[in-house]
Amino acid sequence: MSIKTNPVQESNFVRIYLKTGDAVEAVIRTGLLYGTVDPRDIADEMLASQRVQELIASMQPQPSKKPSEITRESIITDFERIHGEAMVEKDFGAAIAAKKNQATLMGLVQENVQVTHKMDVTRMTDEQIEKILEKRLKQNELKMIDVTPTPIGLGSVSVGK
Repeated sequence: MSIKTNPVQESNFVRIYLKTGDAVEAVIRTGLLYGTVDPRDIADEMLASQRVQELIASMQPQPSKKPSEITRESIITDFERIHGEAMVEKDFGAAIAAKKNQATLMGLVQENVQVTHKMDVTRMTDEQIEKILEKRLKQNELKMIDVTPTPIGLGSVSVGK
């Protein structure tokens, strides 16, 4: 028996197989059922396929890398793998994010940030800062709340400027 599959079906089969560890369940969930053919036979044939074996090898989680093994190139490669998996799963947001991060690491994205300073608070006196705050309070018609305790020990709240 020879099963005809396409790359998307093979990727979906491998992704489900790696998550569940059950090739028959992967066959059923991928929709690779053919008439009266036993799903176990289809699962065996899928696992025997050279392309499926290559996909399994490429999609299996890699062992953790030591910090010295993490390089710019390895991160770019990881983003490429993440992009491919996200496209198979139709998670386009993750696919775009992976591609953008990959492009940034490759130096293809340039971000220009312009920062302007109108006031340097660290060089102002307390009086200057108080004047600015008073001006802002008047502009926004905000009122400060006075919570000074009364001599009796009970608090009083009054609204003032």
